[in-house]
Amino acid sequence: MDINRRIAVDGSLSNLKKHLHLYGYEIDDLNANNLGEVSAVITNGEDSNLMEAREIATPIINGQGHSAEEIKNMIENGLSGLM
Repeated sequence: MDINRRIAVDGSLSNLKKHLHLYGYEIDDLNANNLGEVSAVITNGEDSNLMEAREIATPIINGQGHSAEEIKNMIENGLSGLM
């Protein structure tokens, strides 16, 4: 699958994973080993080490409190130059 449609999502956001998959995204579980292989990272906002990582070029989105539609829009707006 195209890396632009591949995102990593924190395991605690299972409902969000399901909805983003329905929007056509390939979903990977979030882990430190796949950050360079996805076009966006969706966290639950609790992993401060990840949120503070300055060397990561991949966009990091706090998915806590956002709907799947809002996250989809954030991904597509943030990645519009890549798609």
